[in-house]
Amino acid sequence: MLQKELNQEQVMQLGEQILRSMEGPVLERGYEYFSQGLVFNIQVKPGGIITSAVQGTQVYQVEIHMESFPDSSCTCPYPSYCKHMGATFFQIYSVFANPKHFLQEAQQPRTEAFSASILYPQGKPPAQARYQHLPSSVGSLTEQSTIEDWWQFLRNWTRNLSTDMEKHRLYTELRNNYERALSASRLWPKDRAHLFSIHAILHHLQKLDEYGQQMKIVPTSPASQEFTRTVNRFMEELETALFYLEKSNISSADLDHTLELCTEIGSESSVVNWVAVTHVLWWYLLDDPEKEAAVAKDLLEKLAEAGLSPQQKAKLELLYSHFAIRAGKDELALSIWEQQDHHALFSFLFYLKVIARQEEWQRLFLWFDRLPLFIKQMDGQEYRLAAAIWRHTLDMTGRSADWITCLKGMLPRSFPEYAAYLLEDNQLKQWLDVHFSMGTPYLELAEHSKRLEETDPHLLLPLYVREINRLILSRSRTGYQEAVKLLKKVRSCYQKLDQQRRWDAYIEQLAGKHRRLRTFQEELRRGNLFS
Repeated sequence: MLQKELNQEQVMQLGEQILRSMEGPVLERGYEYFSQGLVFNIQVKPGGIITSAVQGTQVYQVEIHMESFPDSSCTCPYPSYCKHMGATFFQIYSVFANPKHFLQEAQQPRTEAFSASILYPQGKPPAQARYQHLPSSVGSLTEQSTIEDWWQFLRNWTRNLSTDMEKHRLYTELRNNYERALSASRLWPKDRAHLFSIHAILHHLQKLDEYGQQMKIVPTSPASQEFTRTVNRFMEELETALFYLEKSNISSADLDHTLELCTEIGSESSVVNWVAVTHVLWWYLLDDPEKEAAVAKDLLEKLAEAGLSPQQKAKLELLYSHFAIRAGKDELALSIWEQQDHHALFSFLFYLKVIARQEEWQRLFLWFDRLPLFIKQMDGQEYRLAAAIWRHTLDMTGRSADWITCLKGMLPRSFPEYAAYLLEDNQLKQWLDVHFSMGTPYLELAEHSKRLEETDPHLLLPLYVREINRLILSRSRTGYQEAVKLLKKVRSCYQKLDQQRRWDAYIEQLAGKHRRLRTFQEELRRGNLFS
């Protein structure tokens, strides 16, 4: 059935999104669920949406969006892309290719290859609204309605949204509400409807902020991951909408009004980073030198006022960093960011992209050289994007050889790329050392054991011994049997090294240490390792 409703190209494109979005351990658990046959009632809905039911601690309903995987959802409580989504994907993928091969690819170190396309918003410009009808109780707008009218409409439209977000999946509720609100502009001229979509995004970010304050969202709270993911998705929507906006078709008064909103949204208790929102708005909408100078002057005057709280001063300084960058005063901006690294993180990545578009590589080198810790704080795709820009910056400034030093300095965030380099460069001892420090499971290293054995069998001994100890602690016959297999490899290593006495001492000490484990002793004798 799926072969008739989907094609291989669609599924492979979905796979690319999965690789960029899902964490490896979660995807592995999804494969286990798929392998156990826990995915059922899978269906293809209009618009490239796949639905399924997955048996977990209870039956969860999954919705996979083929064109935009981040819009996918699951009714389970996990705050991000979950194993039930992964299981559903593997069920789809199995119709066209071997899921085991996809899992193996996902387990390999992943890096982002640099291309000009990664520097631009990855979304699409706002499209015609999917929903064609609005409840009459909400009121109506026309293309002549003012921006004040828009916001009054949006306030009425979202009056019950916080309750819905609390009861259901956060991103899904917010996104559906936003998309339905766009139907108010479905008959307007394209550019005016486009500007309305930007205001709708800002308003929904404001509702998200109110929800975060109400729920007391903090970085360590269980809901933080989903909240942050939702904020980031709407920030991406905002940048995409601004990038594609034809400003020449928008009145100066409406653009000024949109910019004025920057100073009205957010408060000291906000959990949404409104400084970053303002930076994005200013970059795309504030390009008149006189207006820029006026706003910068106003910020400096406010900074000079007495009685500012530390929070107020920090916010004003972060806002001013935009004008420092526009004036080429990067040292000043970076100095501000160093003092408030967590709040500047989104802006840092945003400006990296826009300056890379201008191909100012020497300028970017200064940024990376000054703020490498920012990249260590990034997650998943954000880190891979920044690392790709950094490596390309080194290439363009004649410093390609410095890349490995940079990777080492970014550990543990750069672990996959650094380990891959060491293996490729045949630095096997250093490769094993970094894996040991990261606690990599033996099974993930086993595929390279033959190469290590042929090159330097001595390197394998710590790896084998660690895994043997872990298997013995499992207190199961299966674990003991696997330990015996590895003990035979240890014996082979000692024989190749002509160190029989060390082997005899090791096996005698190990058997003595675990002499009370009768089953383990039996397996040692069966393996002819100890009498």
